[in-house]
Amino acid sequence: MEHEIREILRDYVAERGSVLMQIETAWSQQKRRPTAKEIDGWIAAGRK
Repeated sequence: MEHEIREILRDYVAERGSVLMQIETAWSQQKRRPTAKEIDGWIAAGRK
């Protein structure tokens, strides 16, 4: 059981690291920062 938990945690950390790298890459490619209105719109769309 301990081995399974370690695998789950390792996979979670690896996936999270991958997502964070994708976010950092996307942010570095932005020509401008999003406006507060754009961010609010994205949040609202995600809640639907």
